[in-house]
Amino acid sequence: MSSSAMTDDRFWRLIDEARARGSVAEHLPRLLLELNADEVVAFASMLSGKIANAGSFPLLAANFVIASYVSDEGFRSFRAWLVSQGRARYENAIRDPQTIADWLDIDEVDDTAEDPVGEAVCIAYMRHGDPDELHARTAHAADPDRPLDWPENKLEYRRRFPQLVDKFWNQQRINELHSD
Repeated sequence: MSSSAMTDDRFWRLIDEARARGSVAEHLPRLLLELNADEVVAFASMLSGKIANAGSFPLLAANFVIASYVSDEGFRSFRAWLVSQGRARYENAIRDPQTIADWLDIDEVDDTAEDPVGEAVCIAYMRHGDPDELHARTAHAADPDRPLDWPENKLEYRRRFPQLVDKFWNQQRINELHSD
């Protein structure tokens, strides 16, 4: 295997190393700057696949409960943020979104709307070329088809996602974000 191969393990090692240094937003761009253009594209393609893989309805509903609002763009950012939390948290959240309640603090909810990994990729690729070129070269994974089975009310959300609702449900914020 060439040293430039972007494997799943290498992808996660880069995320974990940035987290270990303190901040994915601060340290991942520096780590990705050490990669050549093809490696940055491979990393971006893997990121796209991981974001798509986290496209389940339970995670979409969890995103709503945590943030009190969800949109297509917001859900994409939420999933990219989830990748930035490292392999174990990402994989556990895919299996059971309620595991997010075990480690996400209420004062960090706004962070779930950020995409530090995607931003790091763009910063790193600018060393090699235009970000539009990165977009054109990246293999973009499609989100899975997911039936939307939205709960009717807070009680139904609580039945499906008790830990998330108990920790994050914010009726006042929901009312503010969804008012006309």
